[in-house]
Amino acid sequence: MPRKKTVQPQPLRTFYENDEPIAEERDETCKIIGRGLHKHDAYEKKLYEVLTKVANHHLTMKGRKKILPANDYLSRPVDFFHKVTQWGLAASHADESAIRNRLYKDIKKHIKVLERCINANKRLYEEIKRDLNNANNQPTYSAVPCLADRACRPHMGSIFALLR
Repeated sequence: MPRKKTVQPQPLRTFYENDEPIAEERDETCKIIGRGLHKHDAYEKKLYEVLTKVANHHLTMKGRKKILPANDYLSRPVDFFHKVTQWGLAASHADESAIRNRLYKDIKKHIKVLERCINANKRLYEEIKRDLNNANNQPTYSAVPCLADRACRPHMGSIFALLR
């Protein structure tokens, strides 16, 4: 006998384009119900906590910080695990493999994307500033803004929250 379909909670907001839903806004009160999603949500929460700390240490609004190799815990997965443990975000040593193999790779990927977003916005800002200083005051923008970059789109809402 087939099981009943799971009734999903309604999202906070739904965004439409041409009468088609393109995105939903959800929070802790209306998460999607499904097998294994509670583990995924816990991982996303830990990822954001660690990403906030790493971004504050490695990035500024001007780009990547100059960090001495002795202080760069993103250079090796073992150093990264020790730093996460020092922050108190590692549950136990059983969590070491997951942190070194999965979280480390995801954090490095997110940091690279955030760095690209910052650099793209910096290039666009410099080009706008240069064009406004021209005599004709007719701006011509050839730099692609970060908001148009597909890799940067998911991070733009949180990039300014991460970098104070």
